[in-house]
Amino acid sequence: MEDKRLAGKAAIVTGATKGIGRAIALKLAGAGASVLGLARDISNADELVAQIGALGAKAHFISADVSKWEDCQRAVSAALEVFGRLDILVNNAGTSLPHLPISQIAEADWRKVTGVTLDGTAFMSRSALPHMIGSKDGVIVNIASTAGVQTGAAMGAYAAAKAGVIQLTKVIAVENVANNVRANALLVGATDTDLVHKAFAEFSPDGAEGDDRAAEALGPLLLKPEGVAGAVLMLCSDDAREINGAAITVDRALLAGLGHTMLMERMLADR
Repeated sequence: MEDKRLAGKAAIVTGATKGIGRAIALKLAGAGASVLGLARDISNADELVAQIGALGAKAHFISADVSKWEDCQRAVSAALEVFGRLDILVNNAGTSLPHLPISQIAEADWRKVTGVTLDGTAFMSRSALPHMIGSKDGVIVNIASTAGVQTGAAMGAYAAAKAGVIQLTKVIAVENVANNVRANALLVGATDTDLVHKAFAEFSPDGAEGDDRAAEALGPLLLKPEGVAGAVLMLCSDDAREINGAAITVDRALLAGLGHTMLMERMLADR
């Protein structure tokens, strides 16, 4: 049966040309939503627009830097101009790079991570909310991370930003219950994207070979972008109308203890 649960809706997806964002744009379009995609680099957007068109949906992409207040305002205006409405905002844009200890990180490095990851989520939400409040309808889904609640060395900027996204999501939800605007966060684990593979390579002195070993070691913990997109679709649909202010893990049981269990199994196997 064809899934058109978002028919007639219009969505903004940030960081929409690659990885998780691309998968989200396609998933929402497949459910009938029109999609305005944002990315700094939209050189490959034509192919994605064609894919969305083949799904029977409309798409429009604009170049924008969500760490800039003016770009976020412009993005919302573009969605209203192109589609005449805005029902869904998915704040996906973010980066964990560069990975540096707090004792070594420079201001520019800190802002490179937090500017897109936290400020971008706040600025886009601020830009979209007045319209959603005015129409008494809206859904915001923020792509957070398991790093926002459980992290490690050299992840200070990213962990702080994602923890901020989680709390920001809850504030938006609490403030807008009476406005019929929902906000939820997904705490996403390591996902099979270019960004994550770059991170693996950066952590390893062996570069690409280290990336391969990290991906192999993660095994069942390495998520697929399409799976994350499915969770986003659920939260954007009326099926999730009672879910608000939630921080939901999408991590194949990593935080539940799977990572520790895998480590113990390997240690016992090596005895």
